[in-house]
Amino acid sequence: MKVPLHPMAIVPDEKLRAYLLDSNHAVGGPKAVFFRRLGFTPDRLQDFAEALRKHINACEVSEVTTMPFGVVYAVEGPVETPAGKSTRVVRSVWIVESEGSPPRLVTAYPID
Repeated sequence: MKVPLHPMAIVPDEKLRAYLLDSNHAVGGPKAVFFRRLGFTPDRLQDFAEALRKHINACEVSEVTTMPFGVVYAVEGPVETPAGKSTRVVRSVWIVESEGSPPRLVTAYPID
């Protein structure tokens, strides 16, 4: 199963810059260390956004959770690095706030 409307996935620049690539962020810091090691950097946000869009389009949903504010989908699989290599498995989490709205990135992190 794929996330509904996955080709229209939204990856906010601010989510990448101030969270997933910010090594000083209290929660995102360890994620930033991982993603920066893969070659994703704040000065090339579109590379990271495109890799996450490819991830949601290529990988299957591993978990679905219905919440009061929308449906949350977890997607697991490799992410392509800027150098064109696939990584170990990454989980990206997306929310669909209402039926017919595109999925929006919540977070992403490596799975050991």
